[in-house]
Amino acid sequence: MKILIVDDDPIVREILNQMLKPYGECTKIDSGAKAFVEYTNSIKSGSPYKLILLDIVMHFNNNDFLDSFSDQNMDGILLLDKIRKLEDEHHIPAEDRAYIFMVTSRNDEETIKMAKHYGCNEYITKPLDKTHLASLLQKIK
Repeated sequence: MKILIVDDDPIVREILNQMLKPYGECTKIDSGAKAFVEYTNSIKSGSPYKLILLDIVMHFNNNDFLDSFSDQNMDGILLLDKIRKLEDEHHIPAEDRAYIFMVTSRNDEETIKMAKHYGCNEYITKPLDKTHLASLLQKIK
């Protein structure tokens, strides 16, 4: 299974990578803008990601790649929305869409409702629980 990990914190990216590498091939990305480009390319190549883990709050650094991208300040909710719209545009059936897990320290009801509204499959709060994550992965075909 192809897995995309999106988090601005390199330590969290590596923890998720270590937890998930028994389940498939992981790609780690540090920003929403780069992740959207990566996911778009995976769809165009015919080899989309099956699982995407998104942080909601990402801090942005000012680098050349993001300077040229119109959504350089893309947080996890906006990225989630853009991914689901992209899947709609490409007529990807529900059963073939990416499973998207929000992985965040935010646990307020409003943020959870917003993430669910935009199409996340699961909402996981930090600190990460390996057993809980493993149980959620069992739902993915």
